[in-house]
Amino acid sequence: MKRFASVAALALLLLLPAAVHAGWILDSQKSAVRFKTVIYLVNPVNGGFDKFSGNIVYDDRDITKSSAEITIDAASIHSGIGLRDNDLRGGRFFEVSKYPTAVFKSKRIEALSEGKLKVTGDLTLHGVTHEVVLAVTGPAALGKDADGKDHVGGKATTTISRKMFGMGGLIGNDEVEISVDINLVRGDGSG
Repeated sequence: MKRFASVAALALLLLLPAAVHAGWILDSQKSAVRFKTVIYLVNPVNGGFDKFSGNIVYDDRDITKSSAEITIDAASIHSGIGLRDNDLRGGRFFEVSKYPTAVFKSKRIEALSEGKLKVTGDLTLHGVTHEVVLAVTGPAALGKDADGKDHVGGKATTTISRKMFGMGGLIGNDEVEISVDINLVRGDGSG
C-alpha cells in the first residue's frame, strides 16, 4: 500500500497546476493522480489523491525545455475505504504527520516518438528520494473549452517499489502503479 502511495505521489507531481513558461497551466479540476496495487495476492486496490499542486512547463516547440514539479498532499489519499485510508496515513505507510507531502521534480524530458515522452526525475516520498521514470502518452490537443481556451492532455505512468521508500505493511504487493491524467489549459490568453 505504501508503494501505491508513492506512485500516486509521483503521478500527482506531474499534474499540479501552476504558471507554465510556454503559456500552459495545469487544470487541476480535470487532472487526476491515481494508484493501483494488490493486497492479499489477488485483491486490487485503486485510489488517488485529492490535493496536489505545482508547476508544469510545457514547451510545445522544444519538449526538452519542458519541466514538471509537483507536490502531493499525502493526507488526501483515498482508496474508497475509510479505515484503510487512515492506515495509509499512519505509521505503517505514509506517516503524514512526519512526511505531509510527496514531491516529484523532473530532471529531463525526452521525446521517444510521436505522442510518447520519457520523463526522468526525482520522487521524494516518506523522506526518501529516488529517481523514477515516467512514460507519458501525449501531449495531444483536446480542443477548446466553453471559454474558448485550448487544452492539451496526456497520461503519465510508472511503477514504484514502496519498500524502496521505506514504507512497510505486510499485506500489500511491493509494486504500486501510478498514473496521472494531465490536462493543461492555455493560460496566456492566446487562445
